[in-house]
Amino acid sequence: MNRDRFKQLARKYLNDELSGEELKEFLSALDDQEYAFYESIDDEIDLDHTPSFDSEAAFAKLLQDERYAERPRVRRLERHVWTAVACSVLIMIGSLVYLNYSKSGQGNPTRITAVAKKTIKEDQPDIHGTIRLADGTQLALADINEEEHDYKGVKLSRISENLYKVDIHPGGQASKLPYHEFSTGKGISYALLLPDGSKVDLNSGTTLKLNPGFGVSNRDCELSGEAYFDVTHNESLAFRVKTRDYDVKVLGTQFNVKSYPHNSYSQTALVKGNVHVAKDHREVNLLPGDQVRAQAGVLQNKSKANLRDILAWKEGYFRFTDARIEDIMRDIMTWYAIDEIDYQYTSNESFTGSIMRTRSLKDVLASIEKISNLRFEIREGRVIVRK
Repeated sequence: MNRDRFKQLARKYLNDELSGEELKEFLSALDDQEYAFYESIDDEIDLDHTPSFDSEAAFAKLLQDERYAERPRVRRLERHVWTAVACSVLIMIGSLVYLNYSKSGQGNPTRITAVAKKTIKEDQPDIHGTIRLADGTQLALADINEEEHDYKGVKLSRISENLYKVDIHPGGQASKLPYHEFSTGKGISYALLLPDGSKVDLNSGTTLKLNPGFGVSNRDCELSGEAYFDVTHNESLAFRVKTRDYDVKVLGTQFNVKSYPHNSYSQTALVKGNVHVAKDHREVNLLPGDQVRAQAGVLQNKSKANLRDILAWKEGYFRFTDARIEDIMRDIMTWYAIDEIDYQYTSNESFTGSIMRTRSLKDVLASIEKISNLRFEIREGRVIVRK
């Protein structure tokens, strides 16, 4: 059976649309085509990364299907290392969609340390997002409910489980700070509907600062961490995002900005519209599908963005293509209760795959161990990487 036919049957299986003969055909081919099954799930995610179904439920459905479980299993790891996901990793551990590795380049391991350290037990994330208003008022997300409340000129309300509305009326507050600050703890993300109608999704470990005049005299904000911006168009009032490495200016568009303190770079990728990224006297204009990075204080040339990898966090995944373990662990560090990563090895392995963020840190690291020469030790918020 060719791959296109198998992926067609896989989609029908997920939606309970297989006939009896198609079911036989699908199950008989599954041993040789499991990788395509998970690839077909990836294909169900559109450019904006809005899934058409629950991918975790799809995995569970396959693994719990008695018709599938009763069949003789083939030891895939010995037959095809590149399909380790479907058999040895996903089924045994359940923490990866797929993950494989290859030899490419020499790694230069360094110790990565979070700027704000705190001792958190492994797999016990800081589940509280916080809000600090310009007048000094401090709130937790749990303090915000469906009924709008006015905090001396800043109105806050919860629209849905992870979406919060912000309305700002300048002059209503005695400002002690030059911004309103919205932060996410480790292991959570949420979205803000801003006064101008723009929406911002905040990834784990992120802080967004809004100018007190946002939506009236300006649309200025400052980001540390990662966020996806869906900006309402306004020709007369530019939307500006300041990071530690550069400034982003748009009129109305969709783009992702990543600028974590523990990363050596900042990166902006454009989904729709136009973006202007400026550093000192240099400016880079992005078109859809472009990205630009700044590293060591230097704004680089734009390049083609892998939007599927970059935006995977919005769907609850880490996704990598030919990434070194250092790159993977930097992203893992943003979500899990890790304060420090200590590398005690030199490696030339690179990895391609997807990790579901609903899995425990122990399961994720155990899965990487199964298909690599790496060993991990978790010790009071510190991950030690060895060979």
